[in-house]
Amino acid sequence: MMKRLKLIIFIFMIVSFICPVDAYEFQNSSVESSVKLEREDIYSMKKTYDELIGDSDEEEIVYEEVSNSFYWWPIGSDKTTTVNGKTYALGDPVDTTITSFFGYRSAVINSSGKKITSDGNHGGIDIAAGQGVGVTNVIAVKSGVVVYPSAKSKLDCKNSDKSCSSYGNYVVIQHSDGNYTLYGHLHENSITVKEGDTVEQGQVIAKVGNSGNSTGPHLHFEIRVGENKTDSRDNPLDYVDKDIPRSNNSSSSSLSFDELVEYVYSWEGTTASTDTEYIAENGGDGVITIGHGVTWEGTSNLFRKYGITEMYVGTRVSKKIVDQVGIDALLLAVDDIKADLSANGIDDLKEYQIFALASQVYNGGYTVIKDSSYGYDFISAYLKHKGKYKFDDIYKHESNIWYDSMCRPYGPGTEWQLGLQRRRVSEWRLFTTGEIDFYPLSTFDPSKYAWPE
Repeated sequence: MMKRLKLIIFIFMIVSFICPVDAYEFQNSSVESSVKLEREDIYSMKKTYDELIGDSDEEEIVYEEVSNSFYWWPIGSDKTTTVNGKTYALGDPVDTTITSFFGYRSAVINSSGKKITSDGNHGGIDIAAGQGVGVTNVIAVKSGVVVYPSAKSKLDCKNSDKSCSSYGNYVVIQHSDGNYTLYGHLHENSITVKEGDTVEQGQVIAKVGNSGNSTGPHLHFEIRVGENKTDSRDNPLDYVDKDIPRSNNSSSSSLSFDELVEYVYSWEGTTASTDTEYIAENGGDGVITIGHGVTWEGTSNLFRKYGITEMYVGTRVSKKIVDQVGIDALLLAVDDIKADLSANGIDDLKEYQIFALASQVYNGGYTVIKDSSYGYDFISAYLKHKGKYKFDDIYKHESNIWYDSMCRPYGPGTEWQLGLQRRRVSEWRLFTTGEIDFYPLSTFDPSKYAWPE
């Protein structure tokens, strides 16, 4: 009876929270918030399902991996797991070999001696797997929305089929950072997604094939930056790494997402708690806060996906849920920051710089990045200086949260104010050097830093 009740609750949550995605609208707005929130819906409902039904620890790990924000290697493992009708290949990928790199290459000749491509630019990388066609799992490298194939697209192309695209059977996915990924030469009738589908990182979307202009079983993989055009293709090896398949090597950052979570939580402290629950408190100015600085105002949409529809001072919530909401909020912040930076032509920030910004955005305060009506507008300030900030500029002359935190009129000199200033100085150090320094309260001297007059 209890399991049946839990299943009914889970089904109710699906009906309540999933909304259909209009793929055309998303394709025309790379920062469409509704799509990002729907992706978070799916993440959250999978987690809730695991908790309600009581899946194994291995299933819990699957969710944590799916939540990763960075690009993965597009080849999955032989082992798969199915959750809510979607299949994931999340373990170590099968062995692969890069047979053709991004950039100029000579014409490709097939086994019959026929030239099937001309000399020129190769817009992606070719990844060969030794398992033949129709066996090796191709996965979504990052969560997103499918923009091709449509429901009417031809999906049974073979190498000899002249009516096929040169890509053969292929999939294109748009991601929340504004980029697109393309997966080509897929095996006939193996594609499991279509236009408008929301896919999650690690989800199996097809099998490696030999369709289109192909000389043997392999995956042709592209990353298109900012728009779905061939002239926007970038080197995939700046985003994915065969040797680090579940990570991102484009940032040269030594700070992992797990370390970002630890960094943010270390500044936030916690509200009152029991052994298993956090207790909501008034965090100041009437803002309801729970756990590690998680505010109801900023994350209520995330809490609702775990069945929590309201919160007051004294509300008790499972520590497991509160901590996961904090992680969800940071993941969303990182994705949103990348999307807006890309939309504004800012492509030179390193991962640790985005993490420094995410520390500010935590709890839903996204106005610090792009909304000048609040007086915090990192993007405008950054563009004004073309990325070449001087220390005094950021603290004394520009509207942004670093400046604001150093000149708040209330509580100057108090431990709370000094704690906030220490955090902003630490974030600025992370942003400018990639290094973390917590500046202990006992030794912190604000007069040593550029102080607004």
